[in-house]
Amino acid sequence: MSRFSVTYIILLILLAVNISGCNKDPDTEPEKYRSAEDVSRFLKEHYFEVSDLPASIADFEYTLLNGGKEQFSSNRENVILLNFWATWCYPCQKEMPDMQKLMHEMKGEHFRILAVNYGENSDKVNRFIQKLHYTFDVVTDTDKKISGKLNIKGLPTTVVIDKKGRILGKLVGPTNWSKKAFLKFFKTLSRKQP
Repeated sequence: MSRFSVTYIILLILLAVNISGCNKDPDTEPEKYRSAEDVSRFLKEHYFEVSDLPASIADFEYTLLNGGKEQFSSNRENVILLNFWATWCYPCQKEMPDMQKLMHEMKGEHFRILAVNYGENSDKVNRFIQKLHYTFDVVTDTDKKISGKLNIKGLPTTVVIDKKGRILGKLVGPTNWSKKAFLKFFKTLSRKQP
């Protein structure tokens, strides 16, 4: 067999492998985050603190900025992005537009953003939210009881909670929530059976 023939066969094999899908982007796989290990790995890659055994959040009542009261357990069946922030926190302000984009992209999914304001009065928070036209749900934590329950030490801090009310990971510091990787991750989690 000539050298040309061997080269030609190798090129055909490489072309066939490439066409058959070995070059797929792993983030497009619909079942990418099917196991707890996959979820944990993704969160760790994005600088989240992840516990080996996810802890459940004890139920508590909270007040939304509009005055409505809810039990945290009413969020079961939803993946929750629980974000702690304040109007004076520049890194918090920086990530909020991305949270708004993520919320818009996740419309219709089993997903909810609860932005917990850290210790400020409702009037100040309301002016801030209205001025910037944010539409995600805002929780008031004037007495910092919710922050205390979750041991929040710095702002922003975000806690990702699964449909069963278990903490999957905690991130201290801002991030770009509108990245495609986060969108795919949250869509996959929100579509999984609890």
